[in-house]
Amino acid sequence: MLLFSDWTAVALKKKGYVLPRFPMPFRWLSHRWAESVSQFNLINYCVRGRSKFMEFIYRWLGFIDVLNRIVYVKSQKFTAELREFIYEEIKNKSSLAEDLDTAKDIWLAKGDWNIRANSSSHLLSYITESNFDEILLVRHIATELCYSKDSIVIDGDKAKSSPEKPPPNYREISKILSDYMLYLLVMQSAMMSAVAGIGQIRYRDTCAEAEKFFLSRHIISSTNKDQGEQWCNNFFTCSCLKGTTNEEDGQVQNRREKKHERACKAILGVNAAVKPVQVKGDRSKSTLFDGRHLATELDELGHGIYNWELISKVWVEMLSHAAINCKANNHCVEYNKKRSQVWKILEEAIID
Repeated sequence: MLLFSDWTAVALKKKGYVLPRFPMPFRWLSHRWAESVSQFNLINYCVRGRSKFMEFIYRWLGFIDVLNRIVYVKSQKFTAELREFIYEEIKNKSSLAEDLDTAKDIWLAKGDWNIRANSSSHLLSYITESNFDEILLVRHIATELCYSKDSIVIDGDKAKSSPEKPPPNYREISKILSDYMLYLLVMQSAMMSAVAGIGQIRYRDTCAEAEKFFLSRHIISSTNKDQGEQWCNNFFTCSCLKGTTNEEDGQVQNRREKKHERACKAILGVNAAVKPVQVKGDRSKSTLFDGRHLATELDELGHGIYNWELISKVWVEMLSHAAINCKANNHCVEYNKKRSQVWKILEEAIID
């Protein structure tokens, strides 16, 4: 663990040392303090898994969490658009809290407030009948499936010529918040402990079902020997950790994107009319096909800005719910580490 510590990274950088076979950890360390939003995606994790044997070895050696953060966690810039959207959404909700009861209803909402406001009551069952961790996982999968299916791009020329301010890119905002919330549930479980419930169990069951499903559709192989994925089975010859040319990086990234796309299409190809419990059984806590079912419901709302606006607002509502229920000591630790940029915006909006 000393190799991956902050002090080691700083000392090596000051002395000018370069380890060409291990650039990724240092890039990870240097970027995690920037004004960015950490991202973790369930489908991406499942299509790039390790063998069970190597998973056991890495866990036994004690650096499974470090490996997962290096390989699977990405960062997205915390843009002014994202900051303003979160701020305005929270501020608008705060202005509606005219009395204590209304304020309580608003801040205890887990997405249902915006769903009711948008006359989409048929979606309420995905929230009112579930715990927060289940809602998060189901919505994360549904958002990813809708994101892979839709392609909403704002025309830059039209935006410039328009006298009015162009609308936010709700699709990208939804994607960023979805991956950020899953990152908190899986990688920062202490911050989500008050609302996570059996989130880790649901997450593991969902990953297990996803991997089994992808194996049956030949999207991943049981040996994980696809080119560009050897790092999963041999850390010390890891193609993700050793230096690669831009061309090689591009080829590996292209393969991963295609595999991710195939995985999403395979899930979308499942008959949504079949109840998820009939697919997964009663004992499994997996939310994979519940997410598929919700994606169908969202798809029926229609494509375009309206649909993504609703999805993005629900994610902000879930984010604020998690922030309000975050334990004070965990919040302070993350705040001091400068890892909770989004949390700061929530506080500013509430204070204003």
